[in-house]
This record gives sequence, structure tokens and C-alpha cells, in this order.
Amino acid sequence: MPGRPSLSRRRSTFVCLAVLAIVLATFGWVAVRGMSARDRLESARTQTKQLRTQILGGDIVAARRTLGRVQADTSRARGITDDPVWRLVRSIPLLGDTPRAVSGIAAASDIVSQSVLPPLLTAADVLTPAELRPSGSRIDVEKLRRTQPHLDQALASITLARGSISDGAWLLPQVRQGVQEADRSLRQLMGVTRSATRATRLLPPMLGTGGVRRYLVAIQNPAESRGTGGLIGAYGVLEARDGSLRLLRLGPNSDLRNASRLPLDLGENYHSLYGDDPAIWLNSNLSPHFPYAAQIWLALWRLQFSEQLDGVIATDAVALGYLVAAAPSLEPVKGVRLTGETTADFLTRGIYERFPEPSQNDLRDRFLTRIGAVAVRGLLRTDTDARELLKGTIRAVAEGRLAVFSNHPAEQAILRQTRAGRLLPRENRAFVSVVVNNGARNKLDVYLDRTVRYTLGPCVRGKRNTRIEIALTNVSPSGLPAYVVGDFKDGSTRDDPPVGTNRLLVYVFVTPGAALTGATLDGEPLDVRFGTERRHPVFLFQLDLPPHRVRRTVLELVEPAGVDPPQIAEQPLVRSQRSVIRASICSD
Repeated sequence: MPGRPSLSRRRSTFVCLAVLAIVLATFGWVAVRGMSARDRLESARTQTKQLRTQILGGDIVAARRTLGRVQADTSRARGITDDPVWRLVRSIPLLGDTPRAVSGIAAASDIVSQSVLPPLLTAADVLTPAELRPSGSRIDVEKLRRTQPHLDQALASITLARGSISDGAWLLPQVRQGVQEADRSLRQLMGVTRSATRATRLLPPMLGTGGVRRYLVAIQNPAESRGTGGLIGAYGVLEARDGSLRLLRLGPNSDLRNASRLPLDLGENYHSLYGDDPAIWLNSNLSPHFPYAAQIWLALWRLQFSEQLDGVIATDAVALGYLVAAAPSLEPVKGVRLTGETTADFLTRGIYERFPEPSQNDLRDRFLTRIGAVAVRGLLRTDTDARELLKGTIRAVAEGRLAVFSNHPAEQAILRQTRAGRLLPRENRAFVSVVVNNGARNKLDVYLDRTVRYTLGPCVRGKRNTRIEIALTNVSPSGLPAYVVGDFKDGSTRDDPPVGTNRLLVYVFVTPGAALTGATLDGEPLDVRFGTERRHPVFLFQLDLPPHRVRRTVLELVEPAGVDPPQIAEQPLVRSQRSVIRASICSD
């Protein structure tokens, strides 16, 4: 009959509709199951946050119950995204990218809950501060050793989980975001686990399990800046014997004898930047690379005392405040009460109000030595809160206020991979570090405000233009003690700088391979010296900073393009640096 479709055409239409219905049903099934998997993963994520809180709070029993719920959620999510229909869809080129990525997130989450979190929880149960520190001055090194297999297992499983994460060209925006978040979380978890693994390998020998160890303790005063933070205000010697700690001595920097020249060779680049000044204890840490300072300190100690120490532990007045917060209130001398809130302020400011004159150096030194001895012994007391002490230690390391060097090469190789090693990095990545050294012999750096802005332009043929803006402000008030202000003169008999003026030697470390194209100070051309340290070009200049004045330096550079995130390293002074990075995306 005219106009009536043929039987074959009707069959073709029916087949097409049937195929379309199957496709729609399949993708509908995947969509419904995907939302169910999403709900399960979101539940697991919420429970994991609770799990973390419970572990940090030491409630391991509750944490194990929470872990069971997390495992049930992730197991269900993985099963949902691994049924026959889902496996069929994710095998389709391009269209299968999103289902494949969701399956990868679910699989990675399940690997973490089943194979990573259980050994970490077991390790956390052993590594609780109370378990690790059975007495104030003793650390149970055997328990540290027992956690190593659990941490190794967790690391291997994290690697497996990261391998499950799948990216693709055709991803829904929320799925792409989920892939990125999952990978970021796994990288963070791997970093924390690696740090714990290194600690369990490093601490037993450093705590004297293979023989008595003795370490130089350097207490830095960031009120007078140096590359690693501040000049050495006091020193001590700490003994470790099979996990037991004992303070052997503590004294002021006036006990320490200088050398006529640097007692070791750190290379031509180092010498061209710092000369022989580091042979003087008060100038021994001009470089921000902590191993250089530690090696100089150990060499100077050996010259003076004919004793080879096993390493260095350096901290500062601010970090002491973090640690003292864990101890019962300390009163080293009448009228001075040290707490977490008062310690740093007293050591960097209050001490100079009590002894304001330069002629009172000996009194001030003895007073500070007494305070340091009481503070250290207070930290080694049994009633010191071990959890707060650990929290303060972690914060001090993260801020660069607690650094460690070992004179034993195998241990130092591990420390080089940690924040506690305080290395000036050598890798090829966009990098800026602005380091100041006090050049006026005063204590005004407690009033130094710093802002560093690092702007990276687009990449063109493997290069990019960058701009570093440095704002330094002297916010010191009037009426400060003479010892704090110092007797700074600029060498001129006509125009002495205003009272309270600070002089800073500024070192700007930049990306390896970068070249300077322009430099200004307050809008005027600036002459800079050039140097190199650990592959970083270094630009050095001097500026005087009157009170209530801002000095602005701008450096223009051309540097190699790179895809790694740019970094601003911050020198640990009393007032935290404000760091701002603006970067164009660089794909080549």
C-alpha cells in the first residue's frame, strides 16, 4: 500500500528504538548507581574526618568502631561501581571516561580504608604520646621500632591506591574535581606516612640505642635576625642514652670562643657570599641552609672543647613558647612566669626591659641561662602534657623553628628529606626566599614586618617573566631600651640616621637558571651583588630602615618555565612573613 513503511524499515526502526532504550537504560542504571556510590563515598569521607579527630584525641577504641563504618561504606561504593553493567560502560572509549574515573575513586577509597587505615591505626595506638613517653625524660624507642612494619604496609597500599585513580578527556566537572581531590588527599596521606616512617627509623639511633649520643642545642634569638632565624643567644648539650634524655650543660653565647677563620671549607660560592664572618659564633648562621650552620657550630665546638658532638638541635624563642605550653607554669625567677603565651615575648622583648643597658650583658646572660635551664628541665618533667608537647614540636618544625642535623651520614640522609632538616632546596622549580641578616647589632627585628609578592607571567618557549616585590617595614615604637635600639651609625659625621633605624642585609634566593633584568628600591635603580648558593642565584643588597618606614624593593627576572607549583620559603622570625603568589598556568 502506498505510503506504508516496508516490513524491513519497521524492523530497523524497532531495532534502533530497542538499542536506544537499552543504551538509555544502561546509562540510567549507571547514573542511579553512581549517585548511590557518591552518597557512600561522602559518608565515608565524613566518617574519616571523625576518625582523624578520634585518633588525634587518643580514643583508639572509638576510632576502630568508626573505621568499621568507613570500610562498609567504601566496600559498598566499590561494589556498586564494579558490576557487569558498569564494567561494560567504562570500557567504551571516551564515554566510559567518567564511569572509569568514578570506579577509580571508589577503588582507591576502599584500598585506603581496608589496607591503609588499619595499619596506621595500629601504629597510632603504639605511637600515642603517653605510650611513647613513659616518663618525662625517656622515650620508648622499642615501640618506635615496632611500628615500622605497619607504616611500611600502609605506604605500599597508598601507592596501590594512587595507581587506581583514573583521569580522562571526557569527565564531568564534578568528577574531575573528585579525581583531583582524591589524588591530593592521597599525596597528603603519603607525605604524613612517609614522615612517620622516617621518624621511626631515625629516632632510635639518634636517641642512643646504639651508644650514647650528645647534641649541641642552639637557642636562637630572632630579635636579631640571621639566615636560619636568629643569632645564637644560648647553647646547651643534650645527652641521649637508650631513649633517656639529660641536659648536661647550658650557657650563654659569651661562653663560646670564635675562630680567626672558617674552620671548614664550604666552597667558593659560600665564601663569596659570607666571607669569614661565619667563623664568629654570632655570624655562624648567615646562610638559610641549616646544615651549613650546624657543620660550622660543630667545627667551632670541636676547636674549643676538643669534643666531637653527634649533631645539632636548633630552636628559637618562639618555638620554646610552643613547647612550654605543654609544661606546668614555670617560674624560673621571682616575678617571671613562663607560659605558652608569655615565653616568646619575654625572651625577645621583656628581657631587655628588665636589663635595658648594654653594660648589663653579664646579668642578662646569667638570667637567660637560668630561664633556659628551668624551661628545658620543665619540658623533661613527667607531668608535662606529652600530647601538647608533640603538637608544639610539630608546629615548630612546620614553621622552621626547630631544626636537626646529624653528624652520622645515614641519619643525615634521612633528615635531608624532612622539614626538620631545613635545607635550601636544589630542585628546578619556581622559588623565592627573602632572607635578612641584621647589620646594626640591635634587637629591632622583633618589629620587622615583611611582605613578599611573587608574580609569574605566562610561559613562552620555555621562559617566563617574573616579578618579586618585597616590602619591609620597621614598626618599632619610640622609647625602646638602648640595648634594643643599638648605637647604629652610618659612618657619616653629618647625617646620622634617626634613632631606631635598622640596617638589614637582604639576600634574595631565586629559581635556578633565573636572570635579573631590573631592580629598584623605592622606585629608584638598585645596585645588587650577585652570588650563588646550592644552584640558586642570590641577589644581595643593603638597606636602612628608619622607624615607621616602608622600603619597597622590586626585582624583575626571566626564569625557566616549569609546571611544578611555585614556592616562597619563609625565614622564621618573630613576626610571620606575608607571602603572596600569583601565577599563570604553565603547561610547557
